[in-house]
Amino acid sequence: MQAKALRLPGRALDVLTSLPEPPSAAAIEAAVSTLVRLGALTPAEETLTPLGRLLVELPLEPRLAKLLLLGVCFGAADEALTIAAFLAGRSPFLVPTDPMEARFMDASKLEFADGSQSDHLAALNAYRAYFELPLGLGDPRGELAARRFLCVRTLEEMRSLKRQLLEQLADARLLSRLPY
Repeated sequence: MQAKALRLPGRALDVLTSLPEPPSAAAIEAAVSTLVRLGALTPAEETLTPLGRLLVELPLEPRLAKLLLLGVCFGAADEALTIAAFLAGRSPFLVPTDPMEARFMDASKLEFADGSQSDHLAALNAYRAYFELPLGLGDPRGELAARRFLCVRTLEEMRSLKRQLLEQLADARLLSRLPY
């Protein structure tokens, strides 16, 4: 999509195979097909659509960028930002090596997912539960993380990425800046 944003003439396959270290033709065709299905490229001319021009503004793979845009459109920007940050990185859940602890972690994750088996919902609810707790005396966030098998570093990375994505959405004038 970045190559199409440069408005280089020709099909993506022709442009990209002329690079010093080109991707495989199959990879290029798969990427173009995905972008067409997402509505980011026109099928015949392979030009960026208005949606594609918005997606190229965001520093994410196109599917996650579209998730953010849809979240903004449907009033679920915060949820979309959190889920995109989760999908762009690692799971906030630690993976214990002890089988008994692994069962407790699975139960914790299921509870965060409200019984739905959804990793997305589990990550969203774990993120919210962690950051809704106050900082300070007794370290309630640390206690939650230890009790519920959450990786504090990953949660902080998600928060940082979420802020960056929010800035990108604001720079693209798709969302006003919010205090995250």
